[in-house]
Amino acid sequence: MTLAWTVTAWPPVLWQAEPPPHKQLARRFVHLGTQITSIGRGPEPSTGQTIWGSRLKGGEAGLAWDWVDLGHGVVAMADPMGFVTNLHVVNARGDELPSLQVALHINEIVHELPWQAEVQLALQPLREGTLVGKRSHSSAG
Repeated sequence: MTLAWTVTAWPPVLWQAEPPPHKQLARRFVHLGTQITSIGRGPEPSTGQTIWGSRLKGGEAGLAWDWVDLGHGVVAMADPMGFVTNLHVVNARGDELPSLQVALHINEIVHELPWQAEVQLALQPLREGTLVGKRSHSSAG
């Protein structure tokens, strides 16, 4: 599995966010892997990372973020501002957007991805009591 935080070392890819085609872009991303980094004990939740990638005109783009298992089948981004990507989000003039605007666009993409289902697949052995150590799960072929 590709380690999530290596995305920052991938060559940069420019993405023009105006008009915002988040749904179309999200459909191009595929799940590269999900890893459980901490198995919850008692009140402490399980946590992990997930990574998604896409081939775009400018190269291979990646998105990765930490997630937390809130219980009862609910997983969430640990920090909606805490993602890593090699996407450089620009406006129609080619100017890079400020980090807050980038976060809004990236979160729109993340919202369209079926990432919670992939995390649930990684957590399934833990919930069934068959997970012994930390686990990685990848659906990319």
